[in-house]
Amino acid sequence: MQIEAFLLTFGTINLVKHTVIRYRPYMYISGLPDGEEDDYHNSFPSGSTAYVFLGAAFLSTTFSREYPESKLKLPVIIGSYTLASGIASMRILSGSHFLSDVLIGAAIGSLYGCVIPALHIKNNKLV
Repeated sequence: MQIEAFLLTFGTINLVKHTVIRYRPYMYISGLPDGEEDDYHNSFPSGSTAYVFLGAAFLSTTFSREYPESKLKLPVIIGSYTLASGIASMRILSGSHFLSDVLIGAAIGSLYGCVIPALHIKNNKLV
């Protein structure tokens, strides 16, 4: 399930990045840094944010489904989303992404992280 969710996230992120040309924030401040010649126009959406939110959503969804009565359910959800939000914030603070890049990346990752496990669980109950 996780590989499937990752591949869908990867495909969606790359499709959007190659469709929408958006310069990274540092291009408006300091210009093109050394070593970024191939990536300065790939700001939208944030792939890093999509992947960490994919992990947070996937962990939260599967843990909640497997252990619905666990006392650790809420700490797992809060902890995973807190870490993902921290990484997303750092992407903005580093000048690599705009807020909208991060929000859309988080939405894409969260979507696949929740939907793919839910679809597999639904299909397994029908069999």
